[in-house]
This record gives sequence, structure tokens and C-alpha cells, in this order.
Amino acid sequence: MSEVREVIKNAFEIYYGLSYEESKKVPMKDIFIDSFNFIRFIVDIESNLEIEIPDNYLIINDLPDVETFIRIISNLLSNQSE
Repeated sequence: MSEVREVIKNAFEIYYGLSYEESKKVPMKDIFIDSFNFIRFIVDIESNLEIEIPDNYLIINDLPDVETFIRIISNLLSNQSE
């Protein structure tokens, strides 16, 4: 999970100018108000982790916080390697 956290942490800093600590304090729906940056953020994560995130995991209102998003991506990676 540490690799996932690091990739997501870096993506938050690049696309939203938020540190990991700052991003933990803000609901995901309040961070992803710019759909263009959201797409770039997701593509960056998919590219760095060599994963395709299914659309049903990209519904912003269903992502309460960054830790939930990290768990989702970690689970997807675990299932992919099985």
C-alpha cells in the first residue's frame, strides 16, 4: 500500500497543489472540482501503477476521502496480481 500512497500523494501535489496531509482533511468531492485535472490525475495514477481503474470507482461523490481511494486502488492492484 505504501507504493500506492506515494503515487497518489505525488499526483495530489502535481495536479492540485495539495500535500498528502492537506488532502486528508478535505472531502474528495471538494478537491475534484476541475474535471480536466481529475482525468489527468487518474491517468497519472493508472500509468504509474500500471492499472486500469474501472469507471464505477471514479464516481467522485462515492469517494469520501483520500484514504478510501488509496484502499480501493490497493485492492484493485491486489486483485490484479492474483
